Amino acid sequence: FTAYCADESSYQDWTSGLYVDVGDYEFRTCFMEIGKDKRVTSVEATDWELEYWNYPVQ
Repeated sequence: FTAYCADESSYQDWTSGLYVDVGDYEFRTCFMEIGKDKRVTSVEATDWELEYWNYPVQ
């Protein structure tokens, strides 16, 4: 995700923290850390390439 701010700066986060099984979907709020006193004007999902990943057995 990329968050664009009013002062033309931008902040990126590589994941929303969602782990979604094949064929399923999720709706969830995603929080991003941005600079203090910043005002976000838009957010863009910049990479739709998904990769199957599974937790290793512990």
